[in-house]
Amino acid sequence: FDSPLYDKNYLVFTYQNAQGQVDVRGIDFAADYLIDDLFSVAMTYSNLNRNVFSKAPGATALNPLTANAAKHRGSLTFRYDDQTRGMSAELRGRYADAFPVNSGVYNSYNIGTPVPYESVPVNAFVDAGFSWRLPFASNVRWSLNAQNILDSDVPTFIGVPTVGRMVTTRVQYTF
Repeated sequence: FDSPLYDKNYLVFTYQNAQGQVDVRGIDFAADYLIDDLFSVAMTYSNLNRNVFSKAPGATALNPLTANAAKHRGSLTFRYDDQTRGMSAELRGRYADAFPVNSGVYNSYNIGTPVPYESVPVNAFVDAGFSWRLPFASNVRWSLNAQNILDSDVPTFIGVPTVGRMVTTRVQYTF
């Protein structure tokens, strides 16, 4: 094995198929509540009963099968939507538990130690958005959205860079 992209030709990572099955259960929940004609609240929640399977076929305590996903994640959103004035706004909080990873070269488990030494940390973000239908052109809408407005410096997966505050704007023209 020789690759111009990687100079360690003695090191190859790959995946293997495990025979058998794993038992995992979960729940997804979403609810929207309309407070009145202008305000609403939305909530989402997802849960996995297990995200580490050390007794899966072919897995060990030192090299378990993982779901590579958080056991708990959710969001809470507050919305304002005034159709007569053409304005809307949203404030959203997002949360995801820390979780271990075992995927190719990204392995949270230290060989020789059955305890994860590195995992994806807790993710908690706040997002905000605003949209306005321009009064002088009813078929034009301008929006401004900001994700991670608190600029949390947290990676969402092992091996990926952190994404800080991101602000985008858009002008939409409807025919």
